[in-house]
Amino acid sequence: MEDKMKLIKRNCLIIAIVGIILICVGIGFLSSDGGSTWGGGWYSDIKKQQEEDAQIGTICLLIGIGVLVVDIIYYNHSKANLNNSNSEIKNNVSLTNNNSAAKLKQLKEMCDEGIISKEEYEEKKKKILDNM
Repeated sequence: MEDKMKLIKRNCLIIAIVGIILICVGIGFLSSDGGSTWGGGWYSDIKKQQEEDAQIGTICLLIGIGVLVVDIIYYNHSKANLNNSNSEIKNNVSLTNNNSAAKLKQLKEMCDEGIISKEEYEEKKKKILDNM
């Protein structure tokens, strides 16, 4: 489980970095003045370039924010699934142990009452304990 959590954290970190980069690029485009290196500066119409920079900046910013939101949702969902599967495993082990204890108790009673022999009791007891 620890290895899975490390993998999830690593993946989330990578995704967060991508989101932050997109947000920075978006801010760079939004803050450009039309002749900056963000937009290339090849247009003769500065106003047109500023509009395109604003569009690109907005798109990058929104995608970056979306990536971060999805990253947070993915992390929380993955963490919850790991916790649920871990508790299910513990519950299954607990149920198995409880069932085994009940079987052993029943076998002991059968042996004490003479329903099964001591040898049969030991043989079945060994099988139950081996399966735990």
